[in-house]
Amino acid sequence: NGNPYSEQYPVAYVGATPFNSSFYSIAIHEAIHTFGMGTHDQDPNGLLNGSYSIMQNASLNNINSLPAWNRYYWTNWLPKETITIDSTSVKDLNEKVELSDTINKYILEVIPGDELGRGGTYRELFDGKWYTYEVDNGGSLSFTSPFDNEHLVPVNYLLAVPKSVLPGEKVIFRIYSDGQQAVLNDWKKDGVVVSSSESNEFIINQVDSDDEGLYEVVISNAHGSIQTHGIYVTVECDRPEAPEIFLNNEGYLVSNTANNTWFLDGMELGSNEAMILPALSGTYSVLTTINGCKSDHSEGHVFVLSSILEFEKRDFVKLFPNPFQDQFILDFQVENVLKIDLQIFDLKGVKVFEAKGLNSGARINLGHIPNGFYFTRISNAEIDPLFSLTVVKMQ
Repeated sequence: NGNPYSEQYPVAYVGATPFNSSFYSIAIHEAIHTFGMGTHDQDPNGLLNGSYSIMQNASLNNINSLPAWNRYYWTNWLPKETITIDSTSVKDLNEKVELSDTINKYILEVIPGDELGRGGTYRELFDGKWYTYEVDNGGSLSFTSPFDNEHLVPVNYLLAVPKSVLPGEKVIFRIYSDGQQAVLNDWKKDGVVVSSSESNEFIINQVDSDDEGLYEVVISNAHGSIQTHGIYVTVECDRPEAPEIFLNNEGYLVSNTANNTWFLDGMELGSNEAMILPALSGTYSVLTTINGCKSDHSEGHVFVLSSILEFEKRDFVKLFPNPFQDQFILDFQVENVLKIDLQIFDLKGVKVFEAKGLNSGARINLGHIPNGFYFTRISNAEIDPLFSLTVVKMQ
């Protein structure tokens, strides 16, 4: 802990020779080298009298006597709390003055080691320069470069992504960078970011056919980024045929398949039923899933829900289903109106249907008119016209 040792101990063997000496001694110094610490300490406080460390202090910028991971691993002078994976938060070790400092970060973890730091790669900032070193599984430390004056953009990578996967299985994609600290990995599928994380892994817990596509990663740190090449992942699926849908006389959209997923304007509705009752205007479609493999979407069905709410807050008029096949239903609630009259015109203004005194819930049968767009004129004795709506007849 920064204090000199004066006690006498029979403390170590170097080779086959026992030593009985003060704890601060050449014997102990060499024994610690033997046990795995490959470097000397450099005292950041400028204590040059030899009392700082068993391993002695030496000249600045000597690659064999740099501030290094051994402070944590052997003497705990830098506790584990001073390690970080964020290069922008690393403090210059030459500025460290308090031995009990557990708040500031002084060691950058590039590749993590075990609980004692063994098997990892680290960087430290000392006197404005970065030093990179590795700690092997035995705890020996070796420097991979004397120093550099900046933290570099990632330049190399290894992308571990399977080229084919099976429906329903869990799959893990991995990216390995070259040692320059990557602070963010953006995983892309078909050019769209699907995961952003400091982790080098992207996990799909249960693969389905939608996961097939081109995967690539943007690796970023505080100084820039690179994008990997793409790997196309194939889902080995026996893709079922797309469903067919139709509108029945009750106004329901019906699919000819089970295990359905319904969509409105491309957005999933959360229903897996064989049929649904459209509640909003838009284009409805459905796909089916068999053994984890999804079909293509069915052809879209355009549904137009016509209503008006401009008389009172709760007043409305609806013609549904719309589009319709042979008939639609008239539904209304308008204050002081019990019956209404209905006229229907084609695009040329020719009247094709007329009925008077209709109640809410009346079914309008138009099986005799051609497919196409039609205008309706809705009125009664008190208000003429009440309003107009457009309906569409389809097969």
